Amino acid sequence: MDRERREWHGRAVEEWRRAWGVPTLRVYESVGSTNDIARGMAEDGAEQGSTVVADEQTRGRGRRGRVWRSDPGQSLILSMVARPRSLEAESVLSIRLGLAVARAIEEIAPVAVGLKWPNDLMIDGLKVGGMLCEGAVEGERPAYVVAGTGVNVLQPDDAWTGALAGRATSLAARHGAAVSIPRLAGRVVQEWLRVLDRREGRLDPVELDAFRARDVLRGRRVTVDAEKRGVARGVEPDGALRLAGDEGRSTRVVSGTVRVVEPDAGESI
Repeated sequence: MDRERREWHGRAVEEWRRAWGVPTLRVYESVGSTNDIARGMAEDGAEQGSTVVADEQTRGRGRRGRVWRSDPGQSLILSMVARPRSLEAESVLSIRLGLAVARAIEEIAPVAVGLKWPNDLMIDGLKVGGMLCEGAVEGERPAYVVAGTGVNVLQPDDAWTGALAGRATSLAARHGAAVSIPRLAGRVVQEWLRVLDRREGRLDPVELDAFRARDVLRGRRVTVDAEKRGVARGVEPDGALRLAGDEGRSTRVVSGTVRVVEPDAGESI
Protein backbone atom coordinates (compact mmCIF):
# COMPACT_ATOMS: atom_id res chain seq x y z
CA MET A 1 0.00 0.00 0.00
CA ASP A 2 1.19 3.55 -0.76
CA ARG A 3 2.39 5.11 2.49
CA GLU A 4 2.00 8.90 2.54
CA ARG A 5 4.29 11.02 4.72
CA ARG A 6 3.41 14.04 6.83
CA GLU A 7 7.09 14.91 7.29
CA TRP A 8 10.03 14.57 4.93
CA HIS A 9 13.70 15.13 5.71
CA GLY A 10 12.94 16.89 8.98
CA ARG A 11 10.24 19.28 7.75
CA ALA A 12 6.48 19.05 7.42
CA VAL A 13 5.33 18.27 3.89
CA GLU A 14 3.24 21.45 3.99
CA GLU A 15 6.43 23.46 4.58
CA TRP A 16 8.01 21.90 1.51
CA ARG A 17 4.87 22.67 -0.50
CA ARG A 18 4.98 26.33 0.45
CA ALA A 19 8.73 26.56 -0.15
CA TRP A 20 8.39 25.03 -3.63
CA GLY A 21 5.27 27.03 -4.52
CA VAL A 22 3.19 24.10 -5.80
CA PRO A 23 -0.59 23.84 -5.36
CA THR A 24 -0.45 20.28 -3.98
CA LEU A 25 2.41 18.13 -2.72
CA ARG A 26 2.16 14.49 -1.73
CA VAL A 27 5.22 12.69 -0.36
CA TYR A 28 5.32 8.92 0.06
CA GLU A 29 7.61 6.50 1.82
CA SER A 30 6.97 3.85 -0.83
CA VAL A 31 4.75 3.75 -3.93
CA GLY A 32 4.24 1.59 -6.96
CA SER A 33 4.64 4.55 -9.34
CA THR A 34 4.59 8.31 -8.72
CA ASN A 35 3.29 8.77 -12.27
CA ASP A 36 0.28 6.59 -11.47
CA ILE A 37 -0.53 8.66 -8.38
CA ALA A 38 -0.09 11.92 -10.29
CA ARG A 39 -2.35 10.60 -13.06
CA GLY A 40 -5.09 9.92 -10.53
CA MET A 41 -4.68 13.43 -9.18
CA ALA A 42 -4.88 14.88 -12.71
CA GLU A 43 -8.04 12.93 -13.48
CA ASP A 44 -9.53 14.30 -10.25
CA GLY A 45 -8.84 17.84 -11.46
CA ALA A 46 -5.49 18.62 -9.81
CA GLU A 47 -3.95 21.92 -10.89
CA GLN A 48 -0.86 22.21 -13.03
CA GLY A 49 2.21 21.92 -10.81
CA SER A 50 0.68 19.41 -8.41
CA THR A 51 3.59 17.20 -7.38
CA VAL A 52 4.28 13.70 -6.06
CA VAL A 53 7.58 12.63 -4.48
CA ALA A 54 8.55 9.19 -3.15
CA ASP A 55 11.51 7.70 -1.30
CA GLU A 56 10.99 4.34 -2.98
CA GLN A 57 9.23 3.19 -6.14
CA THR A 58 8.49 -0.51 -6.51
CA ARG A 59 6.89 -0.54 -9.97
CA GLY A 60 8.67 2.35 -11.62
CA ARG A 61 8.95 2.28 -15.38
CA GLY A 62 10.67 4.03 -18.20
CA ARG A 63 9.49 4.40 -21.77
CA ARG A 64 7.73 1.39 -23.34
CA GLY A 65 7.23 -0.26 -19.96
CA ARG A 66 10.91 -0.72 -19.09
CA VAL A 67 11.64 -1.17 -15.39
CA TRP A 68 13.19 1.77 -13.53
CA ARG A 69 15.05 0.64 -10.41
CA SER A 70 14.99 2.90 -7.32
CA ASP A 71 16.34 1.70 -3.98
CA PRO A 72 14.85 3.29 -0.82
CA GLY A 73 16.18 6.79 -0.18
CA GLN A 74 18.78 6.67 -2.95
CA SER A 75 17.07 8.50 -5.83
CA LEU A 76 14.97 11.52 -6.63
CA ILE A 77 11.60 10.16 -7.74
CA LEU A 78 9.21 12.95 -8.72
CA SER A 79 6.13 13.42 -10.89
CA MET A 80 4.17 16.57 -11.71
CA VAL A 81 0.82 17.32 -13.32
CA ALA A 82 1.04 19.46 -16.46
CA ARG A 83 -1.77 20.87 -18.57
CA PRO A 84 -0.27 21.88 -21.95
CA ARG A 85 -2.31 24.32 -23.99
CA SER A 86 -1.82 22.45 -27.27
CA LEU A 87 -0.71 19.13 -28.72
CA GLU A 88 2.31 20.96 -30.19
CA ALA A 89 3.39 22.10 -26.71
CA GLU A 90 2.96 18.54 -25.44
CA SER A 91 5.20 17.15 -28.19
CA VAL A 92 8.25 19.14 -27.01
CA LEU A 93 7.50 18.89 -23.29
CA SER A 94 9.87 15.98 -22.63
CA ILE A 95 12.80 17.86 -24.16
CA ARG A 96 12.01 21.06 -22.27
CA LEU A 97 11.67 19.20 -18.99
CA GLY A 98 14.85 17.22 -19.65
CA LEU A 99 16.77 20.46 -20.18
CA ALA A 100 15.27 21.74 -16.93
CA VAL A 101 16.40 18.67 -14.96
CA ALA A 102 19.90 18.99 -16.43
CA ARG A 103 20.07 22.63 -15.31
CA ALA A 104 18.83 21.71 -11.85
CA ILE A 105 21.42 18.95 -11.43
CA GLU A 106 24.26 21.22 -12.50
CA GLU A 107 23.23 23.81 -9.93
CA ILE A 108 23.50 21.19 -7.18
CA ALA A 109 26.55 19.16 -8.24
CA PRO A 110 29.64 20.11 -10.33
CA VAL A 111 28.89 17.68 -13.15
CA ALA A 112 28.10 18.13 -16.84
CA VAL A 113 24.79 16.53 -17.84
CA GLY A 114 24.19 15.34 -21.39
CA LEU A 115 20.86 14.49 -23.00
CA LYS A 116 20.15 11.40 -25.09
CA TRP A 117 17.04 11.89 -27.21
CA PRO A 118 14.29 11.60 -26.30
CA ASN A 119 14.47 11.35 -22.52
CA ASP A 120 17.74 10.10 -20.96
CA LEU A 121 20.04 12.08 -18.66
CA MET A 122 23.70 11.15 -19.07
CA ILE A 123 26.98 11.85 -17.26
CA ASP A 124 30.32 10.67 -18.71
CA GLY A 125 28.46 8.38 -21.10
CA LEU A 126 26.51 6.71 -18.29
CA LYS A 127 22.80 7.03 -17.58
CA VAL A 128 22.03 8.99 -14.42
CA GLY A 129 18.30 9.46 -14.92
CA GLY A 130 15.40 9.71 -17.28
CA MET A 131 12.04 11.20 -18.07
CA LEU A 132 8.62 9.72 -18.72
CA CYS A 133 5.72 11.86 -19.93
CA GLU A 134 2.30 10.22 -20.12
CA GLY A 135 -0.93 11.98 -20.99
CA ALA A 136 -4.51 11.96 -22.09
CA VAL A 137 -6.09 13.85 -24.99
CA GLU A 138 -9.47 15.54 -24.90
CA GLY A 139 -10.69 16.54 -28.34
CA GLU A 140 -7.90 18.43 -30.08
CA ARG A 141 -5.93 19.37 -26.97
CA PRO A 142 -4.27 17.51 -24.10
CA ALA A 143 -6.44 16.94 -21.05
CA TYR A 144 -3.27 16.58 -18.97
CA VAL A 145 0.27 15.26 -19.03
CA VAL A 146 1.99 13.55 -16.11
CA ALA A 147 5.72 14.25 -16.21
CA GLY A 148 7.96 11.98 -14.18
CA THR A 149 11.69 11.92 -13.57
CA GLY A 150 13.98 9.54 -11.78
CA VAL A 151 17.54 10.61 -10.95
CA ASN A 152 20.13 8.35 -9.34
CA VAL A 153 21.53 10.44 -6.50
CA LEU A 154 23.33 8.50 -3.76
CA GLN A 155 24.15 5.05 -5.17
CA PRO A 156 27.80 3.94 -5.42
CA ASP A 157 28.96 2.91 -8.90
CA ASP A 158 29.01 -0.76 -7.89
CA ALA A 159 25.26 -0.64 -7.14
CA TRP A 160 24.46 -1.73 -10.69
CA THR A 161 24.86 -5.29 -11.79
CA GLY A 162 23.85 -7.38 -14.78
CA ALA A 163 22.75 -5.40 -17.83
CA LEU A 164 23.17 -2.07 -15.99
CA ALA A 165 26.78 -2.68 -14.92
CA GLY A 166 28.96 -0.07 -16.58
CA ARG A 167 25.93 1.73 -18.03
CA ALA A 168 24.43 3.59 -15.07
CA THR A 169 25.80 5.99 -12.49
CA SER A 170 24.67 8.44 -9.79
CA LEU A 171 25.36 12.06 -8.88
CA ALA A 172 27.31 11.01 -5.78
CA ALA A 173 29.44 8.58 -7.78
CA ARG A 174 30.33 11.23 -10.39
CA HIS A 175 30.55 14.14 -7.94
CA GLY A 176 32.44 12.19 -5.27
CA ALA A 177 30.24 13.50 -2.46
CA ALA A 178 26.71 13.15 -1.14
CA VAL A 179 24.02 15.24 -2.83
CA SER A 180 20.88 16.49 -1.06
CA ILE A 181 17.76 14.89 -2.53
CA PRO A 182 15.41 17.58 -1.10
CA ARG A 183 17.59 20.36 -2.49
CA LEU A 184 17.66 18.73 -5.90
CA ALA A 185 13.89 18.15 -5.76
CA GLY A 186 13.32 21.83 -5.03
CA ARG A 187 15.47 22.93 -7.96
CA VAL A 188 13.74 20.50 -10.35
CA VAL A 189 10.31 21.71 -9.24
CA GLN A 190 11.26 25.38 -9.74
CA GLU A 191 12.73 24.70 -13.18
CA TRP A 192 9.70 22.65 -14.21
CA LEU A 193 7.23 25.30 -13.09
CA ARG A 194 8.99 27.84 -15.32
CA VAL A 195 8.89 25.44 -18.28
CA LEU A 196 5.21 24.67 -17.81
CA ASP A 197 4.36 28.37 -18.01
CA ARG A 198 5.64 28.51 -21.59
CA ARG A 199 2.93 28.80 -24.24
CA GLU A 200 5.07 28.15 -27.33
CA GLY A 201 4.43 24.88 -29.10
CA ARG A 202 7.88 24.68 -30.70
CA LEU A 203 11.42 24.82 -29.38
CA ASP A 204 12.93 28.27 -29.88
CA PRO A 205 16.54 28.94 -31.03
CA VAL A 206 17.78 29.29 -27.45
CA GLU A 207 16.30 25.91 -26.49
CA LEU A 208 17.67 24.26 -29.63
CA ASP A 209 21.14 25.63 -28.87
CA ALA A 210 20.86 24.42 -25.27
CA PHE A 211 19.91 20.93 -26.43
CA ARG A 212 22.66 20.91 -29.04
CA ALA A 213 25.24 21.70 -26.36
CA ARG A 214 24.13 18.62 -24.37
CA ASP A 215 23.27 16.28 -27.25
CA VAL A 216 25.20 13.02 -26.76
CA LEU A 217 23.90 11.57 -30.05
CA ARG A 218 24.76 14.36 -32.48
CA GLY A 219 27.19 13.19 -35.15
CA ARG A 220 27.02 9.55 -34.07
CA ARG A 221 25.69 6.61 -36.06
CA VAL A 222 22.52 5.26 -34.45
CA THR A 223 19.67 2.84 -34.93
CA VAL A 224 16.05 3.53 -34.00
CA ASP A 225 14.06 0.47 -32.92
CA ALA A 226 16.67 -1.60 -34.80
CA GLU A 227 15.03 -0.49 -38.06
CA LYS A 228 16.11 3.01 -39.06
CA ARG A 229 19.83 3.77 -39.29
CA GLY A 230 21.72 6.98 -39.84
CA VAL A 231 23.83 9.70 -38.31
CA ALA A 232 22.04 11.80 -35.68
CA ARG A 233 21.89 15.46 -36.72
CA GLY A 234 20.09 16.92 -33.71
CA VAL A 235 16.49 17.82 -32.94
CA GLU A 236 14.07 20.00 -34.84
CA PRO A 237 11.78 22.69 -33.42
CA ASP A 238 8.92 20.20 -33.04
CA GLY A 239 11.17 17.84 -31.04
CA ALA A 240 11.75 15.27 -33.80
CA LEU A 241 15.18 13.66 -34.18
CA ARG A 242 16.81 14.20 -37.57
CA LEU A 243 18.80 11.32 -39.08
CA ALA A 244 21.07 11.56 -42.12
CA GLY A 245 21.02 8.28 -44.05
CA ASP A 246 23.84 6.67 -46.00
CA GLU A 247 22.28 7.68 -49.32
CA GLY A 248 22.00 11.32 -48.36
CA ARG A 249 18.36 11.04 -47.40
CA SER A 250 17.20 12.81 -44.27
CA THR A 251 14.71 11.10 -41.95
CA ARG A 252 12.57 12.50 -39.13
CA VAL A 253 12.02 10.32 -36.07
CA VAL A 254 9.25 11.29 -33.66
CA SER A 255 9.51 8.35 -31.27
CA GLY A 256 11.52 5.22 -30.69
CA THR A 257 14.43 3.66 -28.84
CA VAL A 258 17.80 4.96 -30.04
CA ARG A 259 21.03 3.02 -29.74
CA VAL A 260 24.48 4.19 -30.76
CA VAL A 261 26.24 1.87 -33.19
CA GLU A 262 29.99 1.94 -32.73
CA PRO A 263 32.10 0.68 -35.69
CA ASP A 264 32.92 -3.02 -35.34
CA ALA A 265 31.48 -3.09 -31.83
CA GLY A 266 27.79 -3.91 -32.31
CA GLU A 267 25.22 -1.77 -30.55
CA SER A 268 25.56 0.10 -27.28
CA ILE A 269 23.19 2.08 -25.09
